[in-house]
Amino acid sequence: MLLEGLTVYALNKYGIREDYKWTQFPGFSVLCHPKTGKWVALLMRQWDPDAGEMQEVCDLKSGHVVLSERSPEWLSGPFRMKGTNWIGVRFTDETDRGVVLRLFDQAIRLGNPPAKAIVLENPAPETAKERVFQDVPLDFGDWKGSNSAPVPAPDAASRQTPARGGTGITDSFFRATDALPQQYIDMMDLYDYNDHKSGHAARNFVRQGRFMENATDHLPWNGWIRQRFPTYHDLNVRQLRGYFTWRTEIRNGIFQDANSSLAYLYLYELLNGIGADSPQDTLEKLEAFETGFLDAGYGDEQMHLNLRRWMYEFSIVHDMPPEVTVRYMHPETSRRDEALSILKEPQNRTDREICDALLQFAPRWQKQGKVVRDSSGRGPALFAQAWRDLVDHKWQDTGQTVFEACFGTAQSYRWYPLSNAVWMDPEQGKDREYHLSPIRSWSRHQGIWHESRYESLYFNLDRLQVIVRAMERLLRKEAGIRGSLQKRPEEAWVEPFILETVERDRQEREARKREAERRAAMDSVQ
Repeated sequence: MLLEGLTVYALNKYGIREDYKWTQFPGFSVLCHPKTGKWVALLMRQWDPDAGEMQEVCDLKSGHVVLSERSPEWLSGPFRMKGTNWIGVRFTDETDRGVVLRLFDQAIRLGNPPAKAIVLENPAPETAKERVFQDVPLDFGDWKGSNSAPVPAPDAASRQTPARGGTGITDSFFRATDALPQQYIDMMDLYDYNDHKSGHAARNFVRQGRFMENATDHLPWNGWIRQRFPTYHDLNVRQLRGYFTWRTEIRNGIFQDANSSLAYLYLYELLNGIGADSPQDTLEKLEAFETGFLDAGYGDEQMHLNLRRWMYEFSIVHDMPPEVTVRYMHPETSRRDEALSILKEPQNRTDREICDALLQFAPRWQKQGKVVRDSSGRGPALFAQAWRDLVDHKWQDTGQTVFEACFGTAQSYRWYPLSNAVWMDPEQGKDREYHLSPIRSWSRHQGIWHESRYESLYFNLDRLQVIVRAMERLLRKEAGIRGSLQKRPEEAWVEPFILETVERDRQEREARKREAERRAAMDSVQ
C-alpha cells in the first residue's frame, strides 16, 4: 500500500484534504479531523539515501494499540508524535490496506466531539397537527410482470432539462430502458436479499456473473461512477449495459478507456473464473489487461499495484507452479527471499550466488570486501565454502544454528488472500499446503489460511556482520590478498571454523598438486 491510498480514502470518505503546514518540509503534511480540526495523522515522505528510494510513513492517532513481537513489521510506535494514542505505519508492499484504513476510521471516531443531548419541547396539539408530514405512496404498478409494457414517457420539459442537478436523463435513456433485455431482469432476480452472512456480496456477484458470463451488448456508456468494491448490484441499468458493451470490446481485443469501477468489475470476474477456462487462462487474461489497458495509460497506479498483488495471491490459492508465482512477487521481496533460500541451503549453490546472498545483508563497507572481489576466483571460492561449512554449526552453544542465529525461524501469520477484491474462495473447505521456497509457504486448515515466512523483524544482522568480517580478515592472507584487518574479540568463536575450512582447502590443493605431478611424471616415461 502507498501513502497515497490513505490520502485518497480520507478525501473520498471524510472530505479531508492534506494540509501542508511547513514550507521548509514539503514532504510533511497532516490530516485534520473534519469536525474538530485536530490532527489525526501526520504524513511523512523522506528520501532514504541508503535504500535509494522514497520512504513513506505516518503517525495515526488511533487510540491505544498494543504492539507485540508478532505485530507486522510495518506497524510500530510513532515516528514523531508522543503518547500512547499514536501509532506508526510504514508504507511498503507488505502494508495491509484494510488494517490501515480501519485504524484511520478508528482515529476519526475517537476524535469526534462528545455527543450532546437535545430535548425538544412537545408542541401544542394544534401546532403538532400542522407540522405532521404526510407521506404520499407512490404506485409503481406490477413492474416485474410488465417487461413488455412501455415506461410512461416524460413530458417535453423533463426531456430537455437534466434531472437531479444535471445527471442528463434524457429521452434516449427512456428509450433504452424500454427495450431492456430480459437477461438483465433475470440477472437482477438472482440477487439474494436474504443473505446477510459474511461474504454475501461476493456470493451474489459470482452467482450473477456466471449467469451473465457470455452476455454482450451494444449500448456504450461514458458516465462517471466511483464505487468501492463495485458489483453488478451497485450499477443502474444504463451503467450495466455500458459495462457489458465495454467488456464485449475487451474480449475482442479492443482495449478502450473506461471508468475505474467498471475496470475493477472486469478484474473481479476474472479472479472468480468468470470468462476464463482455467486458472492459467485467468492469469493470461489479467496480463493481457495489464498490457492493453494499464500500460496504455488507462487506469491508475493503485490499480496496477492491486493487479500485481492479485495475480500473486491468485497463483498461490490455485496452486500454480512456483516459477509462475515468483513472476508476480514484488522484485525486492523476490530478491530477499532468493538470498535467504541460498543462505539456508547453500550446498548446491555456486560460489558467486552465496557471496552475493551474503553481501545483500551486509553493510555497505563489507560489500566492497577484497576477498569477494578477488579476480583470481580463489577468494570468492573460500568465502562461499566457509559459509557452507559454518551454516549448520551451533551459535556459541545456544542450540541455534548459525542461520537461525542470524535470521531467526519462520513465523506463521494469518493470511487473507484477495482481501481487497470481490472474490469467493472456490475451495474454502479444502485443506492444503503450498510451498514457494525454503523460506516461504502457505497452508489452509478448516478454511483459514496461514503464511509461514522469515520476517526482518527477527533478523540479527549484527551477528552476520561479525561472521562476514571474520571471513574477510582470515581469508585475505590465504588468498594472497594485501591488507589486513584488526582482530576483534567477538570474532574469536568463529575463527576455528573458518581456519578449518582454510586447512581443508589447503590439503585438497596440495593433494591435487601431487596428483598432477604424478601424472606428469608418468607421462614423461618413454
